Amino acid sequence: MAQYAMNVADDPSYLGHDRHSPDDGATRPIGCPFCLFDSTKSFWERNFEFAQRGAQLRHIATHIAALSNDGSTHNCPFPACEGISLDREALACHLQNFHALRVASSLKRRLELDDKPDPPVTKRRVDHAPNTPPLPMPPPPTTKMPPPPTTTSSPTTSQQLDALEVQTVTPDIPLVAEPKLPPYSEMKGSQLKALCRSRNLSIRGANAVLAQRLREYDFTQTPGPRSGG
Repeated sequence: MAQYAMNVADDPSYLGHDRHSPDDGATRPIGCPFCLFDSTKSFWERNFEFAQRGAQLRHIATHIAALSNDGSTHNCPFPACEGISLDREALACHLQNFHALRVASSLKRRLELDDKPDPPVTKRRVDHAPNTPPLPMPPPPTTKMPPPPTTTSSPTTSQQLDALEVQTVTPDIPLVAEPKLPPYSEMKGSQLKALCRSRNLSIRGANAVLAQRLREYDFTQTPGPRSGG
């Protein structure tokens, strides 16, 4: 084992030795030993170098997790360790202690993920139906109204309607006839003011009354003599 480590330290190109950090373990590769010595893989897969240390350890842990754990032994992938047969956990410790591949923790997390049951698949209900307008609601049930009663009396005349209106007047309030007003042309100013106040006319309404008075006034008549002239 020690002779193998010395040979690897003398040949940095073996297994893609990390030439950027030679002090953290001369036997540490930057590739995957399982893929490197697998003749069934392509050249690029066997000589692939991982840029990150964690990605390399997780990849190697997948190879170790794929090994059976029923008590059978497995050989170390490095040719110098030919003849060393270990079970799965012991092989992970061997790669960590001798080959500086700290895959024990990565293997533990990998096995925990494998033993963890898959979450149940929840299917969402998706409506793939086309965008059709909703069906119209049925009309509410209609209740049949009874027909109006038919009367055989004669149609109401205008005189009868006038009589009904007279009957609806409250007899306690006497009906006062509005006094007949003279034409606007014969009214005096005080009478016009009183008329506007009685009818709650505004200034605009008063002006309309004055305009009506001017329209009714006869300008052809000769004014009488002024008193005191």
